[in-house]
Amino acid sequence: MLPSFPRETWKPALLRHQVPTALYPLITHDGSLTAALKALFPDFGVRVLHQGFRRATLDEAPLLGLRRNEYAWVREVLLLSGTEPLVFAHTAMSRKHLRGPWNLLHRQGNRPLGETLFSSRRIARSSLHYQKLGRNHTLTQRNEMPFHSLPARRSLFRHRGAGLLVTEVFLLSGLWKNACITTRKWR
Repeated sequence: MLPSFPRETWKPALLRHQVPTALYPLITHDGSLTAALKALFPDFGVRVLHQGFRRATLDEAPLLGLRRNEYAWVREVLLLSGTEPLVFAHTAMSRKHLRGPWNLLHRQGNRPLGETLFSSRRIARSSLHYQKLGRNHTLTQRNEMPFHSLPARRSLFRHRGAGLLVTEVFLLSGLWKNACITTRKWR
């Protein structure tokens, strides 16, 4: 069984009024965000911002079985349409799993992680949980995001007992207005 998310921060449901209307179907979509973005944006791409060891955030450490301030292997990328950032994606796992079940991830490069995660039936995914990241959240501060309240979702993937936590922060891009009119492309 997958562990539960801390109740005080991440919620198992997202209310429609909490995010821009055009983004709601995409944020709550429980399939591959990569596949959905590729269908919406033909010039989809990935830019790696960081890949290596960092301290796990306070709200992700318990989900990964880590102690407070313990280092995790972290991959942070921007999912793009051309050069326009759409989503900031943060992936974290225990360092001990880097050579185990998730050993291929450190060689992912600019390939979308979603393609890897959704290509295997052996990988289990928890339900999505949601939060609006404020300016005091570690991910917002670490990456100098200019917005004070960004909609985010996260889920925990399990492969051979090892957890991989994926957090996706939806950046407030003007491209969403045009893209979400065509949500039928990816549903």
